Amino acid sequence: MRRSSTIFCLAASLLLILCGIAFAQGNSKQQDVKQQKSSAMKQQNNDVVQKLGDNKFFAENLIPMDRLTGQEVDFQGEKDIEVSDLLVDPVTGNILFVVVSSDSVLGLGGDQYVLPFDSLKIHAQSRQLAINDKSITLDDNTAYAPKRNGRWGSEEVATYCATAGKKNLMKESRNKLEEMQQMVANAIDKVTDTGSKKTEAMGLECLVESNRLYNREVYGADNNVIGELSGFLVDLDEAKIKLAILDHGALWGLMGSQYLIPWQALGIDQQGKRIVLDVNEDNLDKFSKADELDWNGSILPKAKARDIYTNYEIDYTAG
Repeated sequence: MRRSSTIFCLAASLLLILCGIAFAQGNSKQQDVKQQKSSAMKQQNNDVVQKLGDNKFFAENLIPMDRLTGQEVDFQGEKDIEVSDLLVDPVTGNILFVVVSSDSVLGLGGDQYVLPFDSLKIHAQSRQLAINDKSITLDDNTAYAPKRNGRWGSEEVATYCATAGKKNLMKESRNKLEEMQQMVANAIDKVTDTGSKKTEAMGLECLVESNRLYNREVYGADNNVIGELSGFLVDLDEAKIKLAILDHGALWGLMGSQYLIPWQALGIDQQGKRIVLDVNEDNLDKFSKADELDWNGSILPKAKARDIYTNYEIDYTAG
């Protein structure tokens, strides 16, 4: 009996070891494929940039928002500065300000400053960021104290703009709020039967830190989670998030499907805690699947983005 138990334990241990080896090999192959795909993607993107040049590249393509953060920025010749975050208007998707950090270590510590997003210049091929405007300063007037909840209220924005002598871009974008809300409600009513909920969810009076938008769960019309946000595609000409990437049915980042969702189709509740999409799991296929768009997972031609918007009768230039 004891001998049988010993043999059984040895067999079970051997089976676990073999499973571990198989898993490690599978994971290694998956990493190799991922790296090959990433290298091919970078080369493809570089080829497009070389062909078009910076200005035309940004005029014709959306880029992933995470390309803009965590990167060193040449600030009037100074090198020890990096972009740590972006401040986004959740209503319009407008990227209004960039947060830069100085003297930080691996993105931690150091002083932070808020600057107008349009002061940031981006070189498409080298991916180098620069701020060359001599009127931009890093001082007490432009200092940024991040909030624990990741939000920058409208009064704080107004105070900052008055102190730093900057244009209140949030106020300008919100002047169109009522008109845009009605437009979005009408557009979403044509896709679903619950457009009114979107209008109620659009009064969040603050800007939000872009890093707080990643990996956020998205709730459907039935209040159930239908996926999470894994990324965003930005139109640099408009300084605006145009598409959100929704992961649905993924397990530990694997398998599942990705959908490209127009920003105007998403809403954030009054407390800024929930991101909502007025469909449920059963009719999520109303939106465009990423693998059906021949999308390489990085840049997306604006022509395809406009087609997505047209499918849902949402104005690409709205807001």
